[in-house]
Amino acid sequence: MGLMNKARPQAPNRPSTDDPYQFLHEEIAALAIEQGLDVFVFAAEGRLIGASLGCHTQTIEQIAASSSGLVNGARGYGDRAQIGGVERLVTRYAGGALVLLPVNEVIWAGCLAELGRVSDTAHTLSLFTERIMSLVPSEVGLSLPAVALADAGNGARR
Repeated sequence: MGLMNKARPQAPNRPSTDDPYQFLHEEIAALAIEQGLDVFVFAAEGRLIGASLGCHTQTIEQIAASSSGLVNGARGYGDRAQIGGVERLVTRYAGGALVLLPVNEVIWAGCLAELGRVSDTAHTLSLFTERIMSLVPSEVGLSLPAVALADAGNGARR
């Protein structure tokens, strides 16, 4: 719970640049250092955009793709039932939970949480999504970058 008090509510002021993805990766790294939370950011279509160094590359790419299926399935249910958009997805397992939150309509962030800390972790992830909102695309397509994990030093292939 003490970790929550240290969360930065907003991204620090940054000079304008043509590479918001560098800042995104810096925010991902800062979250891991400041909060001890390994996070991944993915497009609703399944493409991994970035992840903490603590995320194993091959596994996190598969989790991002699977998470996109969860997101799109939940969206479809919300549309058919006319109950509104998805605000949070939490999948509980025997040893933890997968927490997914939207950054915008097409980009999501996710992380694993201990069962007793799901609410705290979701709150931290929510603050993170607010900080990165201006650093991610609002629509997907050819301009969406390939996984840039190799730049972060964890050896992913492009």
